[in-house]
Amino acid sequence: MRGENSMEAFVKLLAALALFLAAVAAPLEWSPLLFAALLIWGAYERVPFLPFFISSIAFVAFIMLFNFYAFNDPARGALNSVRAVTLFLPFYVYAASCSPHEIVRSLSRIKFPSSLSFMLAISLPYSRVLGKKAGSVRIAQQSRGGAGIWSFTLPLLHFTFERARALSVSLESRGFRLPE
Repeated sequence: MRGENSMEAFVKLLAALALFLAAVAAPLEWSPLLFAALLIWGAYERVPFLPFFISSIAFVAFIMLFNFYAFNDPARGALNSVRAVTLFLPFYVYAASCSPHEIVRSLSRIKFPSSLSFMLAISLPYSRVLGKKAGSVRIAQQSRGGAGIWSFTLPLLHFTFERARALSVSLESRGFRLPE
């Protein structure tokens, strides 16, 4: 039995796919308009945009610098950066506004492979856990005087692999199998 949120999640998935295709097919000059539409949709869904924009800063800066040096055109670089963000933003709004269960149900309705939708459902909540762990590792390494990238990266990788192993053992011990 499908709840009413399941249909809503499915409609959000279709909207995300439509906005992604519009961002791909639309002329470059329309990118700010699509970006504004995505911001309105995200605000309606009460999606926190700060994590998305923080994670996009390096990507946007690379695109702007590449366009500036390759074409000597900062306006084109800005438009390409906005387009790049509008390609990823629909799926961020979709993922941030639906529960993992709703995402799996809506992906199964478009015949998305169940193993991939399960992997996505497991990884979405884990990104929040990983973000919190990254903050605590950063604080711990700063208090110890760790300054290099490896003093931050290695403990985070260790945590990630330990959590993946624990999840794997937990699923196997419960006899979990993906449907074929």
